[in-house]
Amino acid sequence: MHGGLAESLIFVAFLKHWEKEDKKEQQRLKTRKFYQNLYEQITDESEKTTGLIVDIVTKAATVYIPQELETGVLYFPFFCFGKVLAAQGRITSEQQKLLGFYFDNLKLPFSRSEYIAAATKGSIIGNFQSLMAMTKTELGTFWVDLFRAFYKSGTQDGFQQIVDSVTHNIMRFSLLGNPDSQLSLGICMEFVDCANYQIKNCLDLPVEGVDWLGIVPIKDHIDEMRRIYRGLIRDSDILDTMSDIDALYAFFDMMFLHVICDIVMMTKKPNSVKLEMINYGLELVEVKPIMPPAKYIREIATGTPSGMLYKLQYACEDQPGQFWSMLLVLGDKTGRHDDTMKFLYGLISVLVQVENKFVERYQFLGNDRIVLKYSTHIMTSLLASANAGGK
Repeated sequence: MHGGLAESLIFVAFLKHWEKEDKKEQQRLKTRKFYQNLYEQITDESEKTTGLIVDIVTKAATVYIPQELETGVLYFPFFCFGKVLAAQGRITSEQQKLLGFYFDNLKLPFSRSEYIAAATKGSIIGNFQSLMAMTKTELGTFWVDLFRAFYKSGTQDGFQQIVDSVTHNIMRFSLLGNPDSQLSLGICMEFVDCANYQIKNCLDLPVEGVDWLGIVPIKDHIDEMRRIYRGLIRDSDILDTMSDIDALYAFFDMMFLHVICDIVMMTKKPNSVKLEMINYGLELVEVKPIMPPAKYIREIATGTPSGMLYKLQYACEDQPGQFWSMLLVLGDKTGRHDDTMKFLYGLISVLVQVENKFVERYQFLGNDRIVLKYSTHIMTSLLASANAGGK
């Protein structure tokens, strides 16, 4: 074969090889761009959803955002990723890359390797399941509070936006390293089915602990607290030593006068406005103390014998006042400590809504999260007293 012909054949073979490699490189670049678009779409969707959740919850809660919601917002993208990893039973290098971005930029209570190991096995890690579970038989506390926030804020259309966000990110994450995957379809259908089922039923679930979102009306909380308080009195032997049951019942309304005064005094409003706030607070809780608020404040401020007695009965400073001590004793004598805690949770739930109403009417109060500080002090004082009594 002539040298020129041989060289031509070699060159043609080289061109074919080059074209083949060039096509491979173009395909690699196309795939890389495809994955890069997915990365950007997933992070943008997560950012948009976080903003949506914060807006809805802030509208619903005014002052207090439940811890379950704050943590759940952080876990939200990992809920979507976990659904895919559990179905795959493995993780691709492209999915690893995206998770690396999240774990490098977020402070989480578990590591990337711990999360992947748990997610690919469909197992539980920390409090993730209790917050984020979404099945027909189990609903995490994040979803419970979020669904309630939709109703409370009047933004039920936010539900569809959240569902869309979850399904979009499940589909996108499933394609990372698996560009032809059809895996996401079944996952998304199951999620949508469970979400639609659970949002219809979540309002029937009882509110456990403090009702930070104000789902239960103030009147219902007050009625339940009054029922518990009167039941503890009737079922104990306190009437053997104090026969005036009406006086015992009156302590309940006076307690509310005192705690609302305490809350208002923690604001930085002028005294004239504070008296108006106290009257407004009493209207909200619909209790009728035996003494006018103005006189009650004056008695305590001037240190009259009556004022000193009221502080002794209802204050909760270094030592809990007599009302609070009596509540602990009634719980002990009847063996109904759970009811005592329900009473206290009910009180905090009422005060949270009162503070929200104060913020709506009077704007900035001069202090933030007053009820949280106040209730923490009460609970700490009562716990210390209970522990001291048990020694």
